[in-house]
Amino acid sequence: MYRQGAYQGGAFRSGLLENWLKVTGMSDVQSEDVVAHPNYDEFWAEFNAEAQRAGQRSAVFLGGWYDIFLQGTINSFTTIQSRAVRRPRSLPGW
Repeated sequence: MYRQGAYQGGAFRSGLLENWLKVTGMSDVQSEDVVAHPNYDEFWAEFNAEAQRAGQRSAVFLGGWYDIFLQGTINSFTTIQSRAVRRPRSLPGW
C-alpha cells in the first residue's frame, strides 16, 4: 500500500489516492491518516501484505493490467512464492 499505492517512488499520489479513497467509501479521516504518515512506519507496516504473508503456502492473486496496485500484486506473489513452506510430495494429499 505504501510503495505502490500512496507514495510510489516516495511521492504522494494525491490525485490517484484521494479519488480512490472516495470511490471506495473511505472517510476523510482515513485520508488524513495517509497524509500524516509520509514515511514508511508502523502505520504502513500493518498494510504490508508481503511481510505479513511470509511462509504462507497458498493464495489467490487478482489484479488487472492497468490496476493501480498491479506492482504490489506481483510483488506479493513473488514474495510468497520465494518464502513458501514446501511439503514433500510423498505426504498424503499431494
